[in-house]
Formats: sequence, C-alpha cells, structure tokens
Amino acid sequence: MINESIANIPTSKEPSSLRIVDFKKRNKERPPTTKRIMYGKFIERIAKKMGCAEKHGRIINLHTGKISDGNLCEEAVLGKCNIKRNEMIPVPASNLNPIIRKQAENVLFKFTKNHQPKDNESKVITRVKELIQEKTGPIAENHGQEIKQVKFYTAVGSPLDYLYGIDGWIEIRTINGSTEKITFDLKSGNSKKMEYDKQADLLLKIDDHKIESMPQETLTQLFRFVDEVSDVYEDRLK
Repeated sequence: MINESIANIPTSKEPSSLRIVDFKKRNKERPPTTKRIMYGKFIERIAKKMGCAEKHGRIINLHTGKISDGNLCEEAVLGKCNIKRNEMIPVPASNLNPIIRKQAENVLFKFTKNHQPKDNESKVITRVKELIQEKTGPIAENHGQEIKQVKFYTAVGSPLDYLYGIDGWIEIRTINGSTEKITFDLKSGNSKKMEYDKQADLLLKIDDHKIESMPQETLTQLFRFVDEVSDVYEDRLK
C-alpha cells in the first residue's frame, strides 16, 4: 500500500515550462575572413589605384599601353597564375583588419596553389630548385631530417601578389611529412624601387626580364637568393 503522504507530493512542472538555453547558438559567430569578387573587377580596381588600366587580365601603363618591365620579368621568370577573368576569387574580407588579413592567407595560398600555370617552369626556376635542394639537404640532415622535395609556386597575378606583395613561394618538404613555406617578392633591375614592404620572407632581385641570356649579375643574384632561402630554412629548424 502506497503511503498517502508520498502519493500527495506534487509532481514537477512539465518540461515545456522550462527555459533551455543553447549556449552554442548564443555564441557570436566569427566574421568571415574572405569574400568573393570577379577576377576582372578585382584587376580593374587594382589598376585604377595604381593609375593604370586593365587589359586581358593584365595591368598596363595608360601612356604607353604596355605591360611594365617589372611585370614582364615576373611572368617570364615565375609564370602567371591561370585565373579566368570571370572567375570568382577570394580576397580578404577586410584589408584594414590585420587579424582578418592574416586569417585569409591560408585560403589565398590554397586558391593560388590550385591555379598554377600549365606551362613548363622556366630554366631559372628549375635551376634554383636544384640549388636549394643541394643547399638545404645538409641542413636538414643536421637536424635529423631528410629533404624529399622542393616545390615552387608562383603567385603572380593572384590576390597574394597584389594585396600581400608575394610573387611566389618555395615549399621544402621532408620525408617525415613536415613542410616549410618561404615566400618571396621579385623585383627586376628595371624596377625603380628595389625595396619591398617585407610582407614576404625574402626579396628576389633579377637583373633583367630577358632571362635567356642569363647575365653574370643575374646568376650572382640567384646564388645569393638560394643562400638566403637556406638561412631562413635553418632558422626555422632551430
């Protein structure tokens, strides 16, 4: 027999009367790090800011109607990213917010890597890759690692180029799966300003965009660049 005092105890309220708070939903959503814009419109805006014009996805001088020697050098040595004019590309959601710009980098690097030119790389880059592998091999061994591959990527014509001052980067991969990414900005001898804004890790100087002749000065500059890449790589392993 059930105790009457127990039977008369009031039951709890219906669950529907309880207030349930979902803290996950109440957390403020992070603002987007990138937005999308048509590539042709993007280049037009960049050209306008530079006091130039856009033609076929390239920036040209309004007075001469020609591509600058600096851009010719970049394309001849590094190659130009294969981006269609009507393609929607990622750009930082804000160029004024350094945190958003930094967070957007990974998206832009991935996009650029997926839009590499199909043409064979220049003889200059092939030789530079070989020299880097030769130079960084002993460094990796001193840290108990072994170089598997040195990869080169161009960023010419991409948002990394126009918004970050990065014309390309090198990835040094080891057999244990680690990868070091070293970015660079390229300046030709014809460029009026040889300094760079240091958003890239290194500055690569090329004497002239007519690279087939490969003057001695250009070779010296390339050897110096390989040494600088090796120095950065060694610092990263410390």
